Amino acid sequence: MTAPPAPTPSTSPAPRPSRAARAAAAAEVGWTPLRWRDLPAVAWTTACDGVPARGRVSRTLLAAWCWPARLVVVPGGRYHRDGRRVTVSLTRVPAAAIAIGVALGLGTRWLLDLLVPRDARGWAALVIALVLAYVLSLCVLQWLRNRAERTPEERRGLFRSPAQLRTTWWLGRVATRDASSDRRAALASAAALARAVTAPGETVGAAAKSDRQQAELEAAGFAEPRGHKGLVVYPPPPPAGR
Repeated sequence: MTAPPAPTPSTSPAPRPSRAARAAAAAEVGWTPLRWRDLPAVAWTTACDGVPARGRVSRTLLAAWCWPARLVVVPGGRYHRDGRRVTVSLTRVPAAAIAIGVALGLGTRWLLDLLVPRDARGWAALVIALVLAYVLSLCVLQWLRNRAERTPEERRGLFRSPAQLRTTWWLGRVATRDASSDRRAALASAAALARAVTAPGETVGAAAKSDRQQAELEAAGFAEPRGHKGLVVYPPPPPAGR
């Protein structure tokens, strides 16, 4: 009498953790999911972190300038800790959100013709110009902030432009309210958050703005896939040839 065949292992993917399960896992490593009441303080943290100034007064003034925009764009997949003084986003790659933003940008003129009366279009155009000037100033501040991350040698070298790599989650920049905060410890804590809330088989991508940032990400367990300069992923990819 022959023995029954051994059962084949299931190849179905592991079920995704629920939002409550992810929140509980985040709490175990010291992180709290963003709630509506947290928006003003978390937006202030991201505003403080996104300006190039180091002095207390200039940093506060520039953060106040950026705070309204940060309040609008704070994503839903954000976590915070240390009294909302440290925050990071961990979101699924927002392809749909990017497509909607591009569509709205391309359809601005059509919306203007549709929604604004003809005799008020001059004022509407002025308001739009002021908004675009404000957005441009934010882009300049962000560029200066990213530039400050790189050494003079890196600034003279090739521009970091990571190739596309599909991952399940995207880990954003760890934002700290205080300029003197230990960024390496904050990044290690964010990596622990990524490990805690992701399911088996899921990957987390992150982009480094400088060699120093990439070294810190790699020290936290991320690794750079071959051919993807500046972009790292967790868990690390298997060695080439496997």
